[in-house]
Amino acid sequence: MPKLFCYGTLNVHAIQRELWGEAKDGVAGVLMDYEVKCWDSSAILYVEKCMGEKVSGIIYDITTDQIRQSDLYEGSEYERVFIDGDFWVYVRKDTIIRPAPIINKKLTKRERKALKRARKELSDVRI
Repeated sequence: MPKLFCYGTLNVHAIQRELWGEAKDGVAGVLMDYEVKCWDSSAILYVEKCMGEKVSGIIYDITTDQIRQSDLYEGSEYERVFIDGDFWVYVRKDTIIRPAPIINKKLTKRERKALKRARKELSDVRI
């Protein structure tokens, strides 16, 4: 089953239910040597290569049909790339992408609280 690293709205259960027909619980992951940026001063996120930085996210087991739905949701501005031979991640098409490792790890209490807060904030976003 393919794995998808998510760092933004695809972590919102309401969006997952709409796209995939179910809400998923994934595994915490870190995308090394990338950072999250906002697109044109908006709330739209993307990742970009940046040595020494890291992006926290969630890794989901996802079906090929769910991947197709995610591709449609992300649109033509994003490209799905295979990172470290194991995971897919959506990146802005006009950024240079080089493979970087994703490290699975257990979230600390602080990281769990931050993720919960981010999910709450993202759940208020209208698409």
